[in-house]
Amino acid sequence: MRKIRLVASLLFGLVLFNSCSNDDDTADVVAEVQLEDVMVQNSPWTFSHYELINVVNAGTSAMTPAEIESDMNLQLAGFTLIFNQDGTGETAIEGEESESWTWVIENEDNLRIVYAGNFSDEYFNLSLLNSQLKMEAESVTHDSAANLEVLHYGSLVFE
Repeated sequence: MRKIRLVASLLFGLVLFNSCSNDDDTADVVAEVQLEDVMVQNSPWTFSHYELINVVNAGTSAMTPAEIESDMNLQLAGFTLIFNQDGTGETAIEGEESESWTWVIENEDNLRIVYAGNFSDEYFNLSLLNSQLKMEAESVTHDSAANLEVLHYGSLVFE
């Protein structure tokens, strides 16, 4: 069973690097690096922390934003994503069996992960900044005091 259901999309398809040299005053050298390539080259991506954006549905839960973030940080400790050049990938969570999948970029701004049995997740607002892979996701946290699930939306940060 998947502990979370991520929903993230590509914010920008290219990462641009500019550099200037004193020897060349005519133009900047611009190297384009595909986001997909960086995702593969920097794999594995290990979960760093969760940043709550908003609570979608708390029902009768009295969980605070700090409690939701803390629960997600504990729940996802050791969560790792691996992107391979051939379009395959793997999700690994410490103490659990890993899960294999395929991934594809669709419509220039959507990442689709397809699991066995054709179950898939779509990812939106995926960004790469300072060697961090950040994506927004809708997730569920169980509130044991109220005995219900709290639906929330936030950023998952991987390094």
